[in-house]
Amino acid sequence: MKAAEIQATADGFLTAWQRGDAAKAAAFTDRTDAARAALSGYRKDAHIDEVTLTRGKASGPKVTFRVSATVPYKGKSKPLTHDSELTVVRAEDGKPLVGWQPSVVHPDLKKDDTLVTGEADPPVRALDRNGAELTTAKYPSLGTVLDGLREKYGRKAGGKAGSGAAV
Repeated sequence: MKAAEIQATADGFLTAWQRGDAAKAAAFTDRTDAARAALSGYRKDAHIDEVTLTRGKASGPKVTFRVSATVPYKGKSKPLTHDSELTVVRAEDGKPLVGWQPSVVHPDLKKDDTLVTGEADPPVRALDRNGAELTTAKYPSLGTVLDGLREKYGRKAGGKAGSGAAV
């Protein structure tokens, strides 16, 4: 497959998705129904907004891209940023298309997964040596440290770091 075909297919797909045109983006894929459902749900169910998709480099038929978006929920808004990739394949008729996989939308998505936005699970509590909770209200400089601890140990402790969108 020619590099120009890969770039044009990736750009067409990413541009339509960024504009919120799920039907047009899905038309650039080899599984239009599944892609249309996932891309429609991306904005409607997960409430992901202000989407910017930046194409990275192609390595053969694989094209990396960065997703930068906003997840508004109940008057609050959180940034959503992650890297993903797509693969351009050739359809039976020879047309280059994005080989649809849920992981195109988010790398953690598997078959039948969807993104949703809602209340985050209660965060894991970090305590000092006297048993008092360490909070960002009391210790603003600990924000990234506390989030890192919650992310690393949250699943083991029965919780996870708060977030706007979840798989």
